[in-house]
Amino acid sequence: IVMPRVWQFVVTNVAADGEEVIWLYDSVRYGAAYLTLVVLYALLYGWLPDIPQRVATVLPGALIGAGLWVAAAATLSYTLRTAGKLVLIYGSFAGVVATLVFLYVSATTLIYGAEINAVIRERKLQPQPKPKPKPSGPLPATD
Repeated sequence: IVMPRVWQFVVTNVAADGEEVIWLYDSVRYGAAYLTLVVLYALLYGWLPDIPQRVATVLPGALIGAGLWVAAAATLSYTLRTAGKLVLIYGSFAGVVATLVFLYVSATTLIYGAEINAVIRERKLQPQPKPKPKPSGPLPATD
């Protein structure tokens, strides 16, 4: 709903043509997807666990998970565009399999980001070793 209007604004106000327009379009598209996913992943990571979360504890996983999702979506899109005649060979079954693969990759990136947050949280909660006390007697004589 919003992106066509944003794209119209960008095209009318930026003097670019050819490859630059395609690069600009892809940058805006993937950048908007990344920012949206960071917000959604951070909300999910903050809301789903049964323990209180802060923004600083959920943001690393959200950033990495969203980045992985955008990279995986771009890779899957490129693969399906260049895969040839999958629809001619497999018919509508190819669409079902592609959708299932996309959902699997999406769930994997969500879980991977949550695992990163869990590892960071565990490392912060580990007890730090106590420093050894300094000896409180006279120092030994040295020659």
